[in-house]
Amino acid sequence: MCIIFIDSNTTSNNLKLEPLIEVEFDVNGIDFMPDGRLVSVYKNKKCIVMNDKLTKIGNKYLLRAIPLDVVCMSDNEIAVVLDNYTVCILSVEKTGVIRAERTFKTNFQYQSLRKLDASTLVGFTRDTLEHARKMDGREEDFKTLKKRYFTSMCLEYECKCV
Repeated sequence: MCIIFIDSNTTSNNLKLEPLIEVEFDVNGIDFMPDGRLVSVYKNKKCIVMNDKLTKIGNKYLLRAIPLDVVCMSDNEIAVVLDNYTVCILSVEKTGVIRAERTFKTNFQYQSLRKLDASTLVGFTRDTLEHARKMDGREEDFKTLKKRYFTSMCLEYECKCV
């Protein structure tokens, strides 16, 4: 599907359909990088980077499993939670090139991720009573969790952070 821009001066005689942007559906997660680039992950296992005009930059990165969410960790690093109990840490160059840095297995299936600080992620899941666990290479329960900038919505089948 394409989004088409038609201005008020367009008539049926000079109508020329040119796609403004290509739109992929089934987006599972998006996040903005500090410089304004948008990172998105899709059900078809793709991860792409777009500039501030929503134009894809770099190549699509193919993940090993279905991504459930993405979060920006720094100027050049993102974390992606996959549907196979895995979190991938990926580097993103200014040109949009994405490379795998490291992955780690998790004890729970997380549906959503958020950044807690420079090196710690918060994973949201339905698999524990607390619904949130922190990860910095290892997983652990929070002794206390202060929800500063996010709330979790845990429905019957998923747990998302907004």
